[in-house]
Amino acid sequence: MSRVAPRIPREIIKARRKPNPRRQVEHRKFVAAIGICLGCGSEGPCEAAHIRNNTDGGVGLKPNDRFTVPLGSISNCGCHARQHRIGELSFWGQVGIDPLDVACRLWTVSGDVEAGRVTVF
Repeated sequence: MSRVAPRIPREIIKARRKPNPRRQVEHRKFVAAIGICLGCGSEGPCEAAHIRNNTDGGVGLKPNDRFTVPLGSISNCGCHARQHRIGELSFWGQVGIDPLDVACRLWTVSGDVEAGRVTVF
């Protein structure tokens, strides 16, 4: 007769996901709270739009959240949707703004909505 050793019960602890250093939710909320569209200057609800050109983003890789600027949502002026529709380079060329410069300035004053409004305005 063969004897089978009893199994040792053990707990498997699920590891927590490491925080992604490329995602700063608070900064995205700050950029959206500015409420002035960088594309057309209208006031209203804005979204944090990522800048892909000349940043750390790539094909299938969203750029770091520090490279975001406020663009109007569909309910405001629709600049964020327009930026996606016509292409980033065409959009920023038509507007005549360097979004990377504005994004870096916003990163330095992150959290201070009034300073962010001054930077965008």
